[in-house]
Amino acid sequence: MPRSFYSDDEEVLPTPGRNEPIDPRLENSESPDLHNLTFLHGMAIRTSPLLEKYSSKARQLLLEKYTLIDAELATQKSALKNEWSIVKDKYNSIVVEPLLPSVIGILTAVLATGVAVSKRGIVVRTFVPAIAGALVYRQTMPLSYQNSVNFLVEQESLVPEVHEARTEAVKQLHSLQEEVSKASAEGNAALTRQIHSLRASIQELFK
Repeated sequence: MPRSFYSDDEEVLPTPGRNEPIDPRLENSESPDLHNLTFLHGMAIRTSPLLEKYSSKARQLLLEKYTLIDAELATQKSALKNEWSIVKDKYNSIVVEPLLPSVIGILTAVLATGVAVSKRGIVVRTFVPAIAGALVYRQTMPLSYQNSVNFLVEQESLVPEVHEARTEAVKQLHSLQEEVSKASAEGNAALTRQIHSLRASIQELFK
């Protein structure tokens, strides 16, 4: 049954905030705490201060770790690039002749001598192919060979122990060569004396 305009006004309940002032306690409980609200696309999102604190710390920690890793990767990349540039420049300063066909000749000499001394001792199997390859390298690429020798001497000077060992080995090799030359000369002299004595004996025999 429809009511008249003024008949039931006494039954109309007051609505706080609309037709009467809102109670202060109710206002505090109903009003949003703007310190704990985040507005996203016009929507208010309430968050916990403790959760927001730790999530902010975790985000900051991840950001710092990412920054450190990115900086370290950039440093390593730059170092590798510099090392490669140094190696390439050093290679270009040592090898000045074309590699082909010289490399084929060097490999052929190493493999051939390796096959030839395959039944020898470990020292012979190790050094003979290396010496053969070095000899062919010196003959086919003399400038590169000299640059390689200079580079090895330069690097050797940085390690005193290696330099001393090589110097001692060279001294022993020279001493051995001198002893062999001396023994050979003495052998030739003895052989000459024996031949001369034999000729003298033959001449005495046929007189």
